[in-house]
Amino acid sequence: MANSTYRILVIDDHPQTATAISTILQNEGFSVSEAYNEKSAERECKSERFNLMIIDIDMPMACSSENPKILITSFKEPGSKIKKFKNVVGIIKKPISSEELIGVVKKALGVR
Repeated sequence: MANSTYRILVIDDHPQTATAISTILQNEGFSVSEAYNEKSAERECKSERFNLMIIDIDMPMACSSENPKILITSFKEPGSKIKKFKNVVGIIKKPISSEELIGVVKKALGVR
């Protein structure tokens, strides 16, 4: 399956972070949407189907979907914050490296 057939939603309350992540993934050929708050995330989840979500761990519970999720955190030990999310398939610590992001996303989607 081509990367462009995978839909990814990036949810982060810092637009510059969401855009940076989106740009990296778009350059790899993925189809990416962004949401900057809980309301816009819910709207995106209702209007589109996503294969994967990348979520800032500090965001309120956005989209209660069962989609696989990669969490972004600046905490060394995210601990109990992870428990509020279902189906977590990866955690990436800030600062985010392009190589790590791409690797974790491809692994989560089963892409080589």
